[in-house]
Amino acid sequence: MVNNETLAAHAKQLSAIGVCGLIACCFNDEHLDEKTRNVLDKSNVPVVFIERTADCYGFNRILVDNMLGTYMAAKHLLDRGHKHLLYVTKKRPTEVERSRTGGFLKAMGEVPEGSVQYQVMTCPGVISPAAAFTAVKEAYEQDPEISGIMCWNDVYASGALSYTNQHGLNVPTDVEIIGSDDVMAGELSPPLSSVRMPLEEIALSAIEIIDKYQEPSDIPVARTVSLEPQLILR
Repeated sequence: MVNNETLAAHAKQLSAIGVCGLIACCFNDEHLDEKTRNVLDKSNVPVVFIERTADCYGFNRILVDNMLGTYMAAKHLLDRGHKHLLYVTKKRPTEVERSRTGGFLKAMGEVPEGSVQYQVMTCPGVISPAAAFTAVKEAYEQDPEISGIMCWNDVYASGALSYTNQHGLNVPTDVEIIGSDDVMAGELSPPLSSVRMPLEEIALSAIEIIDKYQEPSDIPVARTVSLEPQLILR
């Protein structure tokens, strides 16, 4: 993860050796502070923020519609007939977390009142399978009929899978689990569905933005590129 301090330090170092652009991924502070903004402005190289772009207006940004991703996943669970749902998320309330939780809640808000029971469980501390295991355990203590679980990422999904395996719940017959990011969900046993980030499109968009700044005839303005995730069903 990148914060204001590390971003400013790397920007100074990289601009000093003549790089043609800076790509900032996984910016994890809630806000881009004024000191860091000034460092980036003075670096004289194009800057591209990927995903976590709170207060990064004025810089190039590549956004993924995280709300759409969890909305699609939650709608899939609803369409499959699940009536007792769980969303497992992380504690830090950044832009990405709010969007992903918002997508789940949007889907829940579209069903008739009282027709579906759902919980949103927050995992404190470091992102880990163990944190999700504990959250899922607490959720099942409140609602033993949970049959659809949506997780903030694949790490949490693996923790949910560990819980279901240990408690004799078959996936996907008894419980359907969906992760997010699709970095490891397909390697689990059984493989899990996941919301896949368009990584290749993100990389190509970042390079295209930086390349545009290399054309002397153009004076590019900051761009915002919006991309959509894909629900991968397994």
